[in-house]
Amino acid sequence: MEMTVITRPDYFSGEGELINKLFESGLQSLHLRKPVNDELSFKKLMSEIDPVNYPQLSIHQHHELAPVFDINRLHFTELHRKDMDAVERKELLLRGCRLTTSVHEFESIAELEDFTYVFFGPVFNSISKAGYSSKLKPNFVLPAHKNKIFAIGGITAGNLFKIKQMGFEGAAVLGAVWQQTADPVAAAIQLIKSINQIGNGDR
Repeated sequence: MEMTVITRPDYFSGEGELINKLFESGLQSLHLRKPVNDELSFKKLMSEIDPVNYPQLSIHQHHELAPVFDINRLHFTELHRKDMDAVERKELLLRGCRLTTSVHEFESIAELEDFTYVFFGPVFNSISKAGYSSKLKPNFVLPAHKNKIFAIGGITAGNLFKIKQMGFEGAAVLGAVWQQTADPVAAAIQLIKSINQIGNGDR
């Protein structure tokens, strides 16, 4: 099973250094999600991130700057994806971009075979978004699917095994890294350790 970390939505001092430490600690993928349209802050953050980590970054905003930083991983919100026509999607794929997106209804996933993976949730009650609660039944298992699907919403080290039992191929983590601890790096290391244990067949 795979894991990616999603950044806090705000920019903050020392963020670039923390992102570098996350990768140094074994993180393989990070989603840079900054909903506020602030190009200067985005560029400043990118300047603080070691370029060796750029290939592992997926950006949610400022897609037009992806070529500047040689980034080919682009994430689309559900709304952004629905506004994107087939021609634009094909052009991005021909450029070698790896596309990801988010869905809240499983039925939408069948239409998204061009996307490298899809976030689906909330699987559990969200840690980072108050009132963003899961509507899935306790015994939920993903139906048969062709896409790679990452669980999102309320992900912690303690429920990663449950996510695997549900049939997810990966997990997207936000609150358990940035909001439940004063040490995001230590939290990420624990999550990575749990993912590796699951991969080795341990609970």
